[in-house]
Amino acid sequence: MKLIDIFEDIITPQEYDAQKKYRYYNTLLFGGELPEIPIKFRSLKRCGGKVTFRFRRGIGITPGTLKMTLSDLYLREEQGLDKILLHEMLHVYFAVEGDFDESHGMRFQSMVRKLSSKVGFEIPLTDDVSDLTMNLKTTKPVCVVLFQRASGWSYCLLNANFAYNQQKLCLLENYLHSIKSSNFINHIIVSLVSSQTWTTISMRNQVKNSHKITSLYKLVDNNEQPAHGQAALEDALSGKILFDIE
Repeated sequence: MKLIDIFEDIITPQEYDAQKKYRYYNTLLFGGELPEIPIKFRSLKRCGGKVTFRFRRGIGITPGTLKMTLSDLYLREEQGLDKILLHEMLHVYFAVEGDFDESHGMRFQSMVRKLSSKVGFEIPLTDDVSDLTMNLKTTKPVCVVLFQRASGWSYCLLNANFAYNQQKLCLLENYLHSIKSSNFINHIIVSLVSSQTWTTISMRNQVKNSHKITSLYKLVDNNEQPAHGQAALEDALSGKILFDIE
């Protein structure tokens, strides 16, 4: 892949007129039969876009609930956004048809091939972001909870609001004390961090609003260190330490 010379071909969500593109492709590929729907950009973490609506079987889609959201989490060229838009327009097509269970099944794949041949580029079945650069406009504060075990460091992410809510902080501290000894944890540090490293990590992974920890992500393994792990650990330890449990 060319290196986003790469930035000269990148188009921002503000420059990309999603409604105009929707109408163009609706006329070109769907005979203008798809309904006008609102399209917004949001920082979707796990997909390039989504179509949402409410419906009742036997009745259909509730009027006014059919909406499309496109992700602005990654920098994309115009055709890259077109690909995501067209993928989501296919979901609109099947929803309007009343085929709510099609997802990415055989009919969907057949339509992808048919429309791809018409537009001259491949409409993806899934959004591959492995070669894309994240769209980091600013750094965003996040509470990082670090867990040190004999095997290395792990972490989970909490909403930054924890740092400014004494009641939540007390609940979190008591909870962490209660799980420390029973889970073979040597050290727990909670830090409020605002850095590009942790902004990137928080955009990829879940940021919880509850003090109860249900899953952890590996940060630094004593035997095999992930590339970002040491830098992220140093960033977290340089943040505002909210409490330190040894």
